[in-house]
Amino acid sequence: MDSIQALKFKDVVPQGTDYSCGSAAVATILRYAYGRPVDGQEVLRGMLAASDAQEVRKRGFSMLDMQRYVERLGYRGIGYHVPPTVLSTLKMPVIVLLSLHGYEHFVVLKRVDDGYAFVADPRLGNREIRLPEFVRDWNGVIFAIVGRDYDRSTPLRKGGVTRVRAVMPLVHEILGAPIGHFGVTPINQF
Repeated sequence: MDSIQALKFKDVVPQGTDYSCGSAAVATILRYAYGRPVDGQEVLRGMLAASDAQEVRKRGFSMLDMQRYVERLGYRGIGYHVPPTVLSTLKMPVIVLLSLHGYEHFVVLKRVDDGYAFVADPRLGNREIRLPEFVRDWNGVIFAIVGRDYDRSTPLRKGGVTRVRAVMPLVHEILGAPIGHFGVTPINQF
């Protein structure tokens, strides 16, 4: 069985530095939606090579940095300003910028469904955010990476394993384990 951490980051490239959420989001889409065998460090180095490295270390990557990088790889990087009502109609994962307590942070928006935004967060892993909270923190722009080799069955279009969903198999395993494994009687057995 996978650990909670492994489940939390299933199909997500984690960021390695404070300023690499943008490159990790790009790596997540390239790896899991286009099947490119890239890792976060490779994309980070590639994006830094085409950017002002000093500025990136201070402020992080921009969508323009992402666009320049993916276009060098043969993809199109396109930014759109869209109303929140469009989010549930998106047919592919996109990168969005959230402002979390004053911290600008790129995540992959996998899909919007049933009042939640499902995201692949390079810092926190797979998670779901209530749509009103997502919209409040989002800058209204989506960044799409477009190419011919897009995998329509990408795991990034699924809800993903959230923290709550990741813990449930472990809870079932613990509650179903023989009592002797823990030396105590579970409270649900009277």
